Amino acid sequence: MQLVFKKLEIRNFRIYGGDQEITFSTDPNRHVTLVHAENSTGKTTMLNAIKWCLYGKADEFTDQQSLVNDRSGKTSCSVRLNFSYDEVDYTAFRTYSQQYQGDMSFTLEKIVSGNNTPIKDAETRINQFLPKDLSNYFLFAGEHLTGNLGQGDANKKAIRDILGFNLPETANADLKKILRKFIKEKNDILANDAEHAQDAEQERIYLDELEDFSLKISKIESNIEANEKIRDINQEKISKSNHIKAVDLQKQIKEKEKQLADENSLKKEFSSKRLSLISIYGHIIFGKKLSEIGLEFLKIERPRIPAPYDQKFVNELLSKNTCICGRALNEGTNEYSLVQTLVSKGNTDIIAQRVSKAQSIGDYVESEAKRFLEELKDIESNLDRIEKNISTYEQTRDRLNNELNNIDNEDISQFKHDSDLAEKKISLLNQKLGEIRFNKQNTKNSLEQVQRRLRLGNQNNEALNQIEKQIEITESCIRRIADQLNKTEIASIRKIEEIVQKNLNDILRKEFRVSLHHDYTFELKNQETGTVIRGGDAGMGQTQLTNLSFVTALIAHSKTRAKSSSEFFMPGTIAPFVIDAPFGEMDKTYQKGTLSFLPKQSHQLILFLSSGQWDNDYEEIIGKYIGKRYILINHASKNRHDGDIESLTIKDIKYDLTIIDDSLSQTTIKDISNA
Repeated sequence: MQLVFKKLEIRNFRIYGGDQEITFSTDPNRHVTLVHAENSTGKTTMLNAIKWCLYGKADEFTDQQSLVNDRSGKTSCSVRLNFSYDEVDYTAFRTYSQQYQGDMSFTLEKIVSGNNTPIKDAETRINQFLPKDLSNYFLFAGEHLTGNLGQGDANKKAIRDILGFNLPETANADLKKILRKFIKEKNDILANDAEHAQDAEQERIYLDELEDFSLKISKIESNIEANEKIRDINQEKISKSNHIKAVDLQKQIKEKEKQLADENSLKKEFSSKRLSLISIYGHIIFGKKLSEIGLEFLKIERPRIPAPYDQKFVNELLSKNTCICGRALNEGTNEYSLVQTLVSKGNTDIIAQRVSKAQSIGDYVESEAKRFLEELKDIESNLDRIEKNISTYEQTRDRLNNELNNIDNEDISQFKHDSDLAEKKISLLNQKLGEIRFNKQNTKNSLEQVQRRLRLGNQNNEALNQIEKQIEITESCIRRIADQLNKTEIASIRKIEEIVQKNLNDILRKEFRVSLHHDYTFELKNQETGTVIRGGDAGMGQTQLTNLSFVTALIAHSKTRAKSSSEFFMPGTIAPFVIDAPFGEMDKTYQKGTLSFLPKQSHQLILFLSSGQWDNDYEEIIGKYIGKRYILINHASKNRHDGDIESLTIKDIKYDLTIIDDSLSQTTIKDISNA
C-alpha cells in the first residue's frame, strides 16, 4: 500500500500570500519533484505546510498566530493536500483562523468519480495512512541528519513500524491476552476440584512469576546494552589517544574482556545444562534408591527364586517322582504330599513376569543414573575449567587496568573512569541477570511439574482437555510468530546494512564497513585503522551522508517488501520522501553521490534545494528522474532589498529568484517543468 502526494494548495500560509499551489510528479519513471529557492523564501515552510496539514503541528511553528501571512490582510489560512493511498484518492484540508480564539478545523474526504465523501475520525485515519511518529523519517529537514537516527525506543519503534513489524507484534500481544483468558478458565475449573485446586493456584503463581522475570530480564539487558555502549565509546576514545602505552594496554584489556565474555557465556550455557540435567534425571535418582532397596533380593540368586518356590519347578519334581535330594516321591507317600503342598505357595508365570519386569526397570534406572552421573561429571569438569579461566582472565585484566590507571595522562583519565564505571555496572547487572535467569529456570521447572500433575490428574475431564488444547495451540502460535519476527528482522537489518554499504562504497574517501545493530543504531569501521565511528563523530558532512543513506535504505527495503506476500507481516510503510536542504554540510562529491542513490531507492522524491546546493553537473545524474520542477520567487520591496538580484541557471536558462515588487512582499511559486 503506497502513499503518493499529488497536489499541495496553500492560502495565506506563513510566507505564502494569496493562493499558491504545487503539483508533484506521480510518474513512476520520472518520480522526482525539485523545488529551487534561496534561503528564507519558503522551502522549509512548504515542507512544514505538509506536516501541518496532516497533523496540525510542525516543529518550527510554535506560535499559531504567525501561521497567517502578516502581509495578506487576512485573518485565516489554509493548506490542502491531495494524495492517493492504496490507489484511492483523498483530500486533506486544514484551516486556521485568528478569530474565534484560534479556531482550527480539519477534514478528510475520499474522492470517487469526482465526488467527495467526508471521512469520520479524520485525524485517526491520517495516522493510519502515515503515523506521525513515522513521518519524521519521510518528511524532514537536512539539518536534522547530524545525529544517530536510530537512537531511542521511539525511533526504534518507528523504524520497525515502517518495516511492517507492527502486525505480528500486535497479533502476539492479542494472543497473550487470549492465553491469559484460557489459563483463567482452566484455573476456574480446577478451583472447583478440591484435589487439584492447590496445583491450579500454584500454576497461576508460577506463570505470574515467569512474566515478571521476563520483564526484569528485558530491563536489565537494556541497561547492560546501554552501559556496554558507554564502555565501548570510552575505550575507543582511549584507543584513539596518542599515548602509545595506553593504546596497547587498552587493546590487551579489550582482548581479555572478550575472553571473559566468551567464558561467561560458556559458564551460563553449562550452568543451564546442569540445571536442565537435574530437572530431567531427578526422578531417576529417586527411582534408583527405591530399586536398590526393593529389588536387592533379586540379585542374590538368578534365575531361580529361592522362596516362595516356583510353581512350574515343583510340578516338574512331582512328575519325575524324584526330589532334588534324590529321594523318591511316590504318589500316596508322606514325602509326595509334603512336596505337593508347595504348589499352592509357588510363584505363577504372572508373578514371574512381574518380577522380570521389575528387574528390567531396575536395570534401566541404574543405567540412566549412571548416564546422569557421567553427564554431570562432564559438566562439572567444564565448569571447573571455565571458572579457572575466568579467574585468570580477571586477574590479568585487573593488572592491566591498574597499569593503565597509573599512566600519568590527564587526557584519558576521564575516559578510563567512565569506562571502568560502566564495566562495574555491567558486572553487577550480569550477576543480577544470572540470578534472575536461574530463578526463572527453577520456576519454569516447577511449573512443568505442576502442569504435568494437572494433566495426569484430569485426563478424563473433557472441558479441561479442550482448554488445554486451546492453550497449547495459542502458545504454539505465539512462539511461531516470535520466531518468524526475529528471523525477518535479522534479515531486514542485514539487507538495510547491505544497501547502506553499497550507497557509501563509491562515495566515501576511505573504506568503511557499515554495521547496523539490532536497535537500528549503526557505526562505521575504518577497514585500514579499525577505528569505529558512531553518530556524529564522523563530521557533519559524512554523518549527514550516512544518515540519509540509512533512511533511503530503510525506504528502499520497505518498498521491496511491499511486493512480497506474507501471512505474518504488513507490506510496510511506503510514502513520499520529502527533504528540505538534503545536503547540509556535504561537499560536492558527497552531494553527487547522494543524488545518485536517492531517486533509485524512493518511489516518490521531493527535494527542496537552495541555489547553493545545485550545480549544472547534477543534471546528468538526476535529470532523467525529474518529472516536475519549480522555483520559489521572493517578491521584495526596494527598501528591503539592496544588492544583486539572486538568480539560478538550469540547463543554460537563467531564472531570477528575486523580484523587486513594492506592491507584494511574499513568495510565489513558478512551474519551470517544461522549460
